[in-house]
Amino acid sequence: MSRDDAFFAELQFDPTFLETQIRIISSDSVLMNVLSKLQIIDSSPATAENPPSAERTAKLVQEAEALDDFRRALDVQRLGMSNLVSIRYTAETAERAATVANTVTETYLAKLEQDRLEAAETASSWLRERLQEVGPKAQVVSEALPPVHKSDIRGIFIIVLAAIIGVSLGAVISLLLAFFDKRIRSPEQIMEIVGKPCMGLVPTLPKKRRKNKVDLLYSVANQPSSGLWHTLRHLDTVVTSVEAKGPNIVGFTSTISEEGKTTIAGNFAVMKARAGKKVLLIDADPYRKSLSHLLVSAVDETEKPELANGADADIASLIEKDQTAGFAFLRLGDQSDMDVTTQLFWSETMPKLSAVFKDYDLVIFDLPPLVALGDLQNAAQVVDKFILIVDWGKLTGVMLQTAMVMNPTVHEKIAGVVLNRADRSRMKKVFSPFAALLGKQSLLVGAKRR
Repeated sequence: MSRDDAFFAELQFDPTFLETQIRIISSDSVLMNVLSKLQIIDSSPATAENPPSAERTAKLVQEAEALDDFRRALDVQRLGMSNLVSIRYTAETAERAATVANTVTETYLAKLEQDRLEAAETASSWLRERLQEVGPKAQVVSEALPPVHKSDIRGIFIIVLAAIIGVSLGAVISLLLAFFDKRIRSPEQIMEIVGKPCMGLVPTLPKKRRKNKVDLLYSVANQPSSGLWHTLRHLDTVVTSVEAKGPNIVGFTSTISEEGKTTIAGNFAVMKARAGKKVLLIDADPYRKSLSHLLVSAVDETEKPELANGADADIASLIEKDQTAGFAFLRLGDQSDMDVTTQLFWSETMPKLSAVFKDYDLVIFDLPPLVALGDLQNAAQVVDKFILIVDWGKLTGVMLQTAMVMNPTVHEKIAGVVLNRADRSRMKKVFSPFAALLGKQSLLVGAKRR
């Protein structure tokens, strides 16, 4: 800004003049013309002579909102103590910011020129000539160009703040979910509810082995020194007794179905048979017959009758032999009447079975889950010790505790609990010193080799 007025040439610059021009640049009239040029608002006149008041009001409100948003992004200020005015505009792109800043400058200069012409037209001819040489003049010192760098780092702060809030919120949500999620995920929870030791953690079997039923039954033989192998070794110390006068009779059960009791019972039979023990494995779960299905896949199908349809036959004639591991087994088979079969199994078949137990060192029952209260009460009269299988994250603590209350006789005979499908990836989600220590079992093989 400069003043070439000859009358004030010897005077100092008036600071109020520069401030006035800054206010003019930011005035509604200048900025509304800018919005019109940038096509932010529609400056076309109404087609009707007397437009409806509601339509006019809506248009005025829209223009006021657009003007307010535009003014928030516009910055017009004096540069230090100089007579220069800086016009800055913040936009989504650098090109847009430069275009808007230049449009504001051009609109302001056009207004000054228009004001000068209007004043000259009302003055005398002498004054009209004089005014062309005097009065305030403005010039563009430097044209606005697209900035190389962003002038505002609030975006970075917003990203950092959002990341911090996101991480904090995620941690809070995780803690809340862990607090409200009462499902069993650690050995410590099991031992607190059942009051019996956790014998080990069995990881989830690979998909290939889960699809192949034969591999599923012989996992302990195919994976020496695995988590399953260490767990079964630990089970062996609590379910077998050298002081027993007869065979050790152990039953594998769970709280509900599909917790993996059948697989662990079958692998325990394989391990003991490979150690030279005489083992009899019995399918005593008439509701699923999972063990019978595994045994059918593991051996050649024979025409021998099964427990379900051979109640009148000699029990010894029903016993088959596994040719791979060497254990004996009894399949339950398909039954036509589950109620009759279940009653006969524990009332008539069991006394006959007990007569052949003396020929074995270990008898293993694959039992129904604890929710089958009647079957478990009958089994408790025959079985010496129970092994409870708990699937990771499947049961709540209340469910397990209720199962213990409903089966007091079984609860008393539980020798230990196995946490199934508790691999490392899952155990990372919970804090369990017990599981962390058991995880070191995998290092035993490496230490032996070194």
